[in-house]
Amino acid sequence: MKPVFSTTKRHLLASVLAAVAVWTIGTVGYRVLGDYQYSWLDCLYMTFITVTTIGYTEAVDVTSYEYE
Repeated sequence: MKPVFSTTKRHLLASVLAAVAVWTIGTVGYRVLGDYQYSWLDCLYMTFITVTTIGYTEAVDVTSYEYE
């Protein structure tokens, strides 16, 4: 019996799922750390510029986050 997915397709699927997980966790993280005052789109934008290291203007003020 042949496997449903080839090794390459499985690796590609795993990579895509990992990327989606990072985007989702990052977006939710910005939303929670921002005390729900920023929109989902702003949080997604912040995740995008952080993960891709583009670093355009921040939509979410991260200087006031308490990390401790």
